[in-house]
Amino acid sequence: MRTVIWMACNLAGWWYGIEPATLERIAWRESRYHCEAVRGPCTGCFQVDRRYSRLTVAQLKTPLGGALEAARLLRWGQRHCGDDGLRWYATGRCR
Repeated sequence: MRTVIWMACNLAGWWYGIEPATLERIAWRESRYHCEAVRGPCTGCFQVDRRYSRLTVAQLKTPLGGALEAARLLRWGQRHCGDDGLRWYATGRCR
């Protein structure tokens, strides 16, 4: 599974201009690469909050869907919160 997540992180990172290693660390930290993980409103190996997602729950539970949505949200956080983009991704707040 780690290889599939690594490939998804590389593709999503390339697409959104996010370092793939950052995405891989998020997947490990949030779910230990467990793509079926659900914690409150957060779903998938990247624990994307469904309230902010454009994808369905089933899509978020796939490595590629989760990586693409995590990268999109992380990029949004970086654009709106600057250096606190990762904090926004984790907590929903810039500061």
